[in-house]
Amino acid sequence: MSFSNSGGNRSLKSGTPPITQYFPVNDRKSTSGSNQEDRKSYSHEGDSYSSGASNASYGEDLNDNACSTLSYDGNESVNIDEECHQLGDDKEQFPLIIDGSYTLSGKSHCYLFNTREFQRSKRFIPYPPNLNKRYAKFDVKMPYSYYLNCDTKAKDKLATNLWDLIEKSLRSCQIRDSYELQEAILSYNEQYRDYWSFDGLHAYFQAIGPSESYDFFYQTLPKMIDLALRLPKLITKSIPLLRQGYRGSVTMSQEQAACILANAFFCTFPERSGSFTKGSHDFGYPAFNFNSLFEIKSNRVLQKLQCLVHYFGRVTKTMPRGIITYERRQVYDIDKAIESSRSQFCKICVDSSGLIEDATGMSQIDFANKRIGGGVLRSGCVQEEILFLISPELIVSLLITQVLDDNECLIIRGSERFSHYSGYSNSFRWTGNYVDKTPRDSEGKLYSEVVAIDALVFSSFRAQLKQASLRREFMKAYCGFNLPRSYSGPKYAIATGNWGCGAFGGLIQMMAAAEAGRPVCYYTFGDKELMEKIVKLNRFLRNNRITVGLMWQGLLRYAQSASQPSSNDLLAFIHKSGYAGRKQDESIDSETL
Repeated sequence: MSFSNSGGNRSLKSGTPPITQYFPVNDRKSTSGSNQEDRKSYSHEGDSYSSGASNASYGEDLNDNACSTLSYDGNESVNIDEECHQLGDDKEQFPLIIDGSYTLSGKSHCYLFNTREFQRSKRFIPYPPNLNKRYAKFDVKMPYSYYLNCDTKAKDKLATNLWDLIEKSLRSCQIRDSYELQEAILSYNEQYRDYWSFDGLHAYFQAIGPSESYDFFYQTLPKMIDLALRLPKLITKSIPLLRQGYRGSVTMSQEQAACILANAFFCTFPERSGSFTKGSHDFGYPAFNFNSLFEIKSNRVLQKLQCLVHYFGRVTKTMPRGIITYERRQVYDIDKAIESSRSQFCKICVDSSGLIEDATGMSQIDFANKRIGGGVLRSGCVQEEILFLISPELIVSLLITQVLDDNECLIIRGSERFSHYSGYSNSFRWTGNYVDKTPRDSEGKLYSEVVAIDALVFSSFRAQLKQASLRREFMKAYCGFNLPRSYSGPKYAIATGNWGCGAFGGLIQMMAAAEAGRPVCYYTFGDKELMEKIVKLNRFLRNNRITVGLMWQGLLRYAQSASQPSSNDLLAFIHKSGYAGRKQDESIDSETL
């Protein structure tokens, strides 16, 4: 089942560019509740749902969701009605996050609040109870931190005094416009006075007009300052960094995440404002302060700032009471496992009209940059950046996540969506408030999950067929798709789309999902031809009982034998080479891939 949650829609006021719709969005079901009973039976706005998801069998025949009949005899293609936007299996029968559970434990998993007190009273009490200004080599350097030298026990006086300067600058007087805000930020960032520009910030407030500007500076901004300056009370120790090569997680309240983002807005984090030299404390981590966003004068940045200002307006009025977990994960030694894998391909639903972020209750795949967030705090505005803008709590991951290695992914659970949007890249627009009705678990954590996996960029088709390239892409996807051993329950669905620029993005994801034992909801963003090809490919693989191991061997043999490899004849090669298992009576055209 896939469903979305929507709220009121409010357009930008005068001075803001007109809103344009880029992707059509289907009306979808929404649900509420936080346990299995809620999942089994639910009705909303005339829709009803009865779940048999936990008994789903991934080897069953496909259905066409009331679209035209699928034909696979000879070289016939799949016939698609004009009004048909989905093909394949019935995604309403796919298990969702709410159907299972797993826990994180051990020294590598850090909580920024007292878990025992929270379990007892549902109150977020920061942990440790008293402020600890020390930070270790592998911790975030907080605005109030000083570095503890183990040999001399000496304090860095400059860092010790930074927080006092920040408090004085933000509290001293009423900030009435963007120029006074600029001066306040620069007062504790003097070293950047000749380098930072605030042209984008000034352009934003000129665009939204005097009425909304007044509301921001006299209502929202004072509350943002209060929120930011509560940092030593809300987060009482340095946050562990999620380093490359190490598995770990950080769990915090939504209020703690909001406090971190407010400090990023005011550019208070030391040494997190730009590029870093190799060997420095923050080398390999993205810039986190918002100064890079404030300097860009463009329409897309105006829309980005609108998303962020809207978020701060929401949380400073009513603070969410949930929990968010940021987890770094790795996989190792998969070569032999791939070659000998007997896993068969799973169910798939292909949707040409929906969006990944509307697949509530599924693992939503973030087509990530290896530096988490990509250009979200610069000019970038594609899938990853948009996802982070409509759910700004995802941006916190930039503070703690080092660049991803080939066998790593980042998983964020419990983030909330705050904004509607339309468009993509230059046509991106904030289109109004979004009320996220995703169910919460007993601890208040939303049943949401974003999985960040970064794909390689290939210079040619032949480069994609190198064993190292295929291995890396499979390993990356499998890292994001595989559920931990502590998970219990039916394996919930993955919501994904055209990952990477390679011709094999869809096939590799199907292989990884099969190995992980999870169904897939694949979004083609309006491409009905691709929808047909993916469904046809999946039907071919399942009907012929091709395993992940057989497909892997077929890919490698094709790469070795093809003098001029192309995507058009790869599947035909696999079919003719005898990898189709027990069924050889069903043909498929060479362009299915």
